[in-house]
Formats: sequence, structure tokens, C-alpha cells
Amino acid sequence: MEEMNATIAVTKPVVKTVKLENGKDFKIKLWDCGGQERFKNISKAFLKDAVGCIIVFSLDSTKSLKAAKSWIDSVNSMRAEGKHIQIVLVANKADLPADQIEFTDWESEGKNLAKESSDPKYGDVPFFDTSAKTGKNVEAVFLNMATMIDNASKKSAPATATSGDSPKPAEGGGCCIVS
Repeated sequence: MEEMNATIAVTKPVVKTVKLENGKDFKIKLWDCGGQERFKNISKAFLKDAVGCIIVFSLDSTKSLKAAKSWIDSVNSMRAEGKHIQIVLVANKADLPADQIEFTDWESEGKNLAKESSDPKYGDVPFFDTSAKTGKNVEAVFLNMATMIDNASKKSAPATATSGDSPKPAEGGGCCIVS
């Protein structure tokens, strides 16, 4: 089995520009906070300034699905404090052969977790299966997150008269990737 290196990049964000369906360029600051328990305190510090959180679990680890539930709980506790944070749930390593996937019902478990995590105030939590190795659905995840943040910022933005130049919604916060 080919080894992929785990990443953690909390020292400097990656800025990704996503082209929304309306043609608008949308910049997202991505902080890879890592999903390992040892980084949870660091990640909580980043969540306080996040406007979106991509929560990733790995298909070769049932433990990571349990950790994803814990990360969703962390986001929900921030939401209870008044933070408006969008969530996207991602199953990664969709490229693995069936014999390397730890649980056969990952798709239904992921969809159920996304449905359970959806909230009328914050909307549905979308669920994607991805492969960081092949790129499957990776861009779709970022497009979905950017669109959700953009739409949420329009709903919460006060009505003001401007010259047409509106502030970039993602510049006030960041998008936290928890894998």
C-alpha cells in the first residue's frame, strides 16, 4: 500500500481562490488543523475565527469517523456561542480498494451523520466522497464550501448603499480543514 503523508499546516494558511457559479472569484483561507486528538486544542483556537469547517474522515479508519463526530460537536458548541460556521463532511480515500476500507457502510454512515448535523439555522451539511490522491470531488468540496459561505454572508450582511464593491466575506475569517 502506498503511503500518503499526513499534513498539518497551522502555521500559515493556504489561500485558495474558487470561482463561484456566478463567475465571482472567492478567496478562502485554509488552515489544515489536523484531525489528530493531539491537535484538538490548537484546532479549537482556529475554529473561533472560522466561517467554515471541512471535516474529513478516512475510509480506512472507523476511528476517524468517530473523530469526525467529535469535530462536529466542537463546531456545534461554537455555533451555540453564536458563531455562524458552515460544515461540509468529507469521506476521503475513495480510491482505496474495497479490502482496505475498514467499514462497508461508510456511505450511509456519512450521509446519516451529515443529515443529523444539518440544522435549520445553518442549513444542510453536504457530504462528499473524495480522493486526495486522484482529486475526485476535491474541487467540488471547495466550491460547495465557498458557495455556502458566500450565501450565508449575503443573508447576514446589513443592507448598505455601496458602489457595487462589496467586502470579501471570507476575509474576516477562515476556513478550517479538520482531517
